[in-house]
Amino acid sequence: MHTCGITVEIAQDLEACFAWAPQLSTKRREADDLLAGLESILPDDVAAEFAALEGLKRILILANWIGSNKE
Repeated sequence: MHTCGITVEIAQDLEACFAWAPQLSTKRREADDLLAGLESILPDDVAAEFAALEGLKRILILANWIGSNKE
């Protein structure tokens, strides 16, 4: 049988030191937060994001209207 030569100590060091963060992450988060699933998203969070999108939509509509009505 062939082993890859990795020891228990090396595996434990890798496990303890490894932390993955999304490339576009702007905030530093703990490793446990990175593993949080959909259960960590509250309905109020979803509603707030949709409200923010609606606000951006209104701004874009207004900007397009102003841009098309310039003389």
